[in-house]
Amino acid sequence: MQTYFIQGLFFEENLGIGLRTEPGEGMVAVIRSGMESQMFAGALWDDPTNALGGWVGQTQDKYGGADITKVFIGPEHLEFMKQYQRSGGLPISYRFRKQGQIWVGEYKNARMEGKAVCILTEVPETIFLLPEL
Repeated sequence: MQTYFIQGLFFEENLGIGLRTEPGEGMVAVIRSGMESQMFAGALWDDPTNALGGWVGQTQDKYGGADITKVFIGPEHLEFMKQYQRSGGLPISYRFRKQGQIWVGEYKNARMEGKAVCILTEVPETIFLLPEL
């Protein structure tokens, strides 16, 4: 079974309302906006016996665990679908192109879209075995 660890960042717009102290005025309401990066990490593995066939995986980020399906890993192209386990939300499509050692791309579904980057690290099967100390 071939396995990769995947680590990356997705970028999302952060909008919010906050308070700030202004000299002579006291507390004032402010609108804050900016781009934030959110880290994700997980594993992708080739499992031809899986009911979905081929590559599958799981990732974890600040929103929770997600199942990874419809994985395609090519020399210059990476794609997958991400579905969070805790919610009935829409699957999120990720598409990347390789630029040097980094995969650069985007994510999107009907409700959101943004940029993402990641790296894949091939790992030996033995990493999943209980080590002898």
